[in-house]
Amino acid sequence: MVTKKVWAKEPRPDFCLVRVPSYLGKKYSMVLFGKCNFRCKFCFEKGDKADEKGVLPDARLMDFSELEEFVRREASAGKPIKITGGEPSLYPDETIQLIKIAKSQNVFTQVDVNGSLPDVCEELAKYVDSIGLDIKGNEKNIEYLTGVNKKISLDAPLETLHRAEKFPCFVEFKTVMFDFTDIDHLEWLYSHLPKKAFWELKQYRPHEGVERTPKQIDLRPASKEQILHLMDEMCRRHPDLEDRMVAIIGSAKDYRNYYCPGGKNLLEKFLGVGNIQ
Repeated sequence: MVTKKVWAKEPRPDFCLVRVPSYLGKKYSMVLFGKCNFRCKFCFEKGDKADEKGVLPDARLMDFSELEEFVRREASAGKPIKITGGEPSLYPDETIQLIKIAKSQNVFTQVDVNGSLPDVCEELAKYVDSIGLDIKGNEKNIEYLTGVNKKISLDAPLETLHRAEKFPCFVEFKTVMFDFTDIDHLEWLYSHLPKKAFWELKQYRPHEGVERTPKQIDLRPASKEQILHLMDEMCRRHPDLEDRMVAIIGSAKDYRNYYCPGGKNLLEKFLGVGNIQ
């Protein structure tokens, strides 16, 4: 049942680039739900500072109709819609309602989830064009990175990832790259990766809040050279990744920072277009 009030952040028009090859060159307008069940140390929305109810900083209790109107307005202008957070799977009915509004205007839709609620994620995948998934760590560091127990932060997301092979939508798999990320970790992720998934290696970029939190200064980004080397090595070992892998070095808001195996730009590889923003 759709609720009248939801925790959310201010919606962001034309905010982030689409990474799905068929829709390159477009920007998502973005809905951000304001609650999360993780406490990730590297969260761009400062999820590590969520209160005891999981409400993120800068979120407010918002009339759901505001989000409906935002999606209706942006979708009617032909803008792709991304629903993220926070954690959209905590608001399944509301998320599906927003997707339906967007799809009534025939625009591309994506939902980003942390995978902690496999049944909900499987249901969302029936409505959306693309679902964004990730595994935020491994057996050794997952609780440290996410601030919650392994059952929620690793076991459940792995179950969602395994189910994703049969999802009827596109699957975008994202891996945040730290200086300690190595080939063994990527090999382990590959062993769980759906064969249909597009894999994105995204350089960790500390936001202002993270950089100034003493307990988090141990998190450092992988270098450009490290990320590109790891991507090329994974593609050498697994040629099936050649056309479904990309590295993002620096700002994700500029396509010039998107690299495919062998050093090609994402737009150049898939669209034949040179390095443009």
